[in-house]
Amino acid sequence: MTAMENIAEINTPKNMLTWYEKKILTLPPYIGELYFPSIKVQTDLLSYLMQSQRAPMLTAQSSYDSRPVPMNRDKFEQKVLHTKFFRSAMAMNEKDLVELNQALADQNDGLIKTAIKKLFDNKVQPLLDMRARREWLDMQALVTGQISLNPAEPTLIYETDERLDMEAATDWTDTENSDPFKDITDAVDNLKHTHGIVPNQILMNTNTLRIFRHNEKLKATLFTNNINTKNAWLPETTVINAILDELHIVPVVYDQGFEDESGTFHPYVPDGKVVIMNAPIPQAFAKTGGNSSTGVSNGQPIGHMAFAPTPEELQNQLGNIPNKDIQFYDTAVAYHEYFDNALSQFQTIISMNCLPTLEGGRTIVRMTTSKPAASGTTTTTDTGASK
Repeated sequence: MTAMENIAEINTPKNMLTWYEKKILTLPPYIGELYFPSIKVQTDLLSYLMQSQRAPMLTAQSSYDSRPVPMNRDKFEQKVLHTKFFRSAMAMNEKDLVELNQALADQNDGLIKTAIKKLFDNKVQPLLDMRARREWLDMQALVTGQISLNPAEPTLIYETDERLDMEAATDWTDTENSDPFKDITDAVDNLKHTHGIVPNQILMNTNTLRIFRHNEKLKATLFTNNINTKNAWLPETTVINAILDELHIVPVVYDQGFEDESGTFHPYVPDGKVVIMNAPIPQAFAKTGGNSSTGVSNGQPIGHMAFAPTPEELQNQLGNIPNKDIQFYDTAVAYHEYFDNALSQFQTIISMNCLPTLEGGRTIVRMTTSKPAASGTTTTTDTGASK
């Protein structure tokens, strides 16, 4: 068996799929994949129903032998959106291919493993970038209620309840005068009163959580010994336990983000923003203060990541792209690899056609807790490698 035949056996869609799945297991999870589980749709015209949920009403008294007064049902509203199409391309790194060929020819197991790792890491990177883009879409829908991908296109606006778009009474960075616990309590009460929903979590990043540790009202309340609180800060576990015990919600602290082309890091959850909702609790990022049971129940997904067919998938269905040349990842990300005779190298097209739905969009509290830094920390429309 020749070295090139060995390369052909190694460089197969099945082997790459296995490599990708193992690679994902070594990376931190994305919370968007929990809040927005994947579904497959048939066309790029995405349609879903939103229910206008309200707090319970008291049933009216009736009398015998009389007809009941009909009640208006909670209305279902249809939301229609177009999925967004993404495509990238790459060529197999010829240097990696030469190194692998040399390692095979020399029968050097150590070099073979190194060359295979480099080869497949290069091949799966576009898939990781697609995954980062999906997380960006999910978190934009969740944190801001809108998605703007292209300045030439209208911003996609999700259905929300304006009563749940809130601001802190005093900027939380004003640690002398702000009262974060009161702001959160008001938000929780607002959600209960308008929709009858008891939230189970508050989502923020670490920078926002750290503000709690320096807040003067919290320090005066939570420190039990008589000390000068000006020169002290609250331990994180103290803050976490207070949120659990007093506010009865789980803090979810999420710091993942992406890099743009200039190398600038952008967090998916920006500073000065919190989201309060009832949703699945991401255990990897939930802060429980060491308590195995928080007394908070798990919620239902707030939306879905809907995948529509890509042109590559449709061409595969028509028989124009053979099965051996295409592999599907993460529900419906198409990875089309073919040999370009003119360049004597493998070319790859990676495509994805998707958009998050937000069926629970009207039951999400979005609170601005502090003004953004002068340099700005909000996410942009740039794609980049996830962190």
